[in-house]
Amino acid sequence: MDTPPTSTTAATVCEFFLPSTHWPSAWYDDKQSSLPPPVVGSKDVSGQGMWSSYGDAMTRIGYVLFADLSVLWYRVQWDSRQRDPNSVQREASYRPPPQPWAGDLLRWATELYGEELVAFAEAAEASGQPVGRGECWDMAHLGLKSIVDNPALSHFPKPVQSISRTHGHLIFAGSGSPNTAGQAGRWRGGDDRVMRGDIVEWNRVKINTTSGQQMTLGDPEHTAIIVLVPDEPIPNATDGASIMPYELGWLEVIEQTRGKAPQRKRYDMSRFTEGRVWVYRPVPEEYVGEGLKAEWPPQQPAYSLS
Repeated sequence: MDTPPTSTTAATVCEFFLPSTHWPSAWYDDKQSSLPPPVVGSKDVSGQGMWSSYGDAMTRIGYVLFADLSVLWYRVQWDSRQRDPNSVQREASYRPPPQPWAGDLLRWATELYGEELVAFAEAAEASGQPVGRGECWDMAHLGLKSIVDNPALSHFPKPVQSISRTHGHLIFAGSGSPNTAGQAGRWRGGDDRVMRGDIVEWNRVKINTTSGQQMTLGDPEHTAIIVLVPDEPIPNATDGASIMPYELGWLEVIEQTRGKAPQRKRYDMSRFTEGRVWVYRPVPEEYVGEGLKAEWPPQQPAYSLS
């Protein structure tokens, strides 16, 4: 429950490049696709591929970044006269998901990106116009992208971009059934609170209101940028600690839904009854590690399957 479910991870796809894995086609020679077959069509990845040749000697290298922030690098070498895809030279390495950051690094990340994302969300709210396609996910995705695209912020380290429902460093993951005793959650990393500029993901969350009604967030998913939170630590919030969703307190967010302009809403998590929730801290790419590009050999750390 530490990350939203994904269909594959880097270590799993690394197995595809083992000599014992049968390849039914010469997929590596297809310049229309930048991804290897196990992840083609997946929304849980991003990546890049490159091709080069020297006479009949052909090479394809690439990388894939997964939603759990694990990374795969691969290289395929073959002779253009050779038709058998199982006679090529293939190799791959992977990097597992990054470990949680300490509190000072997470707070540094907030100093870098927090207010920029809040400003993006508040400008979207003030405009009265939907962001991107008007989907809730676009608010987070385009907010992070705006930091990279803004020339005035070119001196900033690039933040990890949205991949599927992942928006950086996971700091909280929780779930619940319709009673407090059924709640569970885990804190991750060394900060002790949710911050402005963090990004929240909901999945079929239900929250009771003071009027006795019930709100549903996410059918199935919903994304929002957090713009205001209590300026106080969450009791016992240390890396690996058991924290329940209701302990998050209230979260004020700017969100959008298809066909509606961005709106500011406040959700009282003490009234959370069921569903799943994740909170992410936008962080620099260095959190994932060096070498997020198509290159071989990959930069360390990177591991091969024996």
